[in-house]
Parts: sequence; C-alpha cells; structure tokens
Amino acid sequence: MICRPGSASSSSDAWYACVSRERVLQQGFYVLEGEVEFLVGTEKMHAARGAYVTVPIGVPHAFANTGNEPARFLNTFTPPHYLNYFEELSNLMFTGMPTALQMRELMARYDTKVVGVRMG
Repeated sequence: MICRPGSASSSSDAWYACVSRERVLQQGFYVLEGEVEFLVGTEKMHAARGAYVTVPIGVPHAFANTGNEPARFLNTFTPPHYLNYFEELSNLMFTGMPTALQMRELMARYDTKVVGVRMG
C-alpha cells in the first residue's frame, strides 16, 4: 500500500482519518519506505522503514502519513478474508469516490466499524 503525504486510514473524505476496529481480524503493517504515524488503541507510534506494527483483534486503530514523502507498507491480515474488502473497495473507487452509505455497507460486510475520527 502507498500512503501519500497528508493521507490517512481511508480514501474518502467522509471517512478521512477514521479510527476503525475489526471484530475478527488481526492486522500487521510492515513499513517498506517512508514514515507512518499509527494509533493502536490509545498508543500513538511513529514507524519508519523496517518497523512492524501489530493491531490485535478488536483494537481501534488508524494510520497517517504526516511526512513529506510517500510511504509504502505491507499490510497483513489474519484471517485472510479481509483481502476481499480491498477488492470491493477498489471496484467501488473505479467508478468514483464511494459514498458514506457505500462505505458503511462495505465495512459492515467485513465486521469493521468506525469508532472515531482524526488521529490528531
């Protein structure tokens, strides 16, 4: 995944910088280049190249690129069914920016809930 400077956890203005929680999913983020700020639970952390951040099941989280350069990271999911979320999101974005209703419906299908906004 590429996170451009100033971008955050989500790609739609309605969901910009959302703090989300997945009920049945553990995530990992391995930073390949650049720098990413993460919020995992109540802990904020700065992750640079080579860092690995784990998000346990059910823990609210968000990320943002607060730097001036693009950041690239690998995102892992256990169990892997969540990869379909990104495929569906990509299909929605192919025709334009998803609406808030489309995002809520998509997130609901993957047991994802927005629990807050903005990391700052």
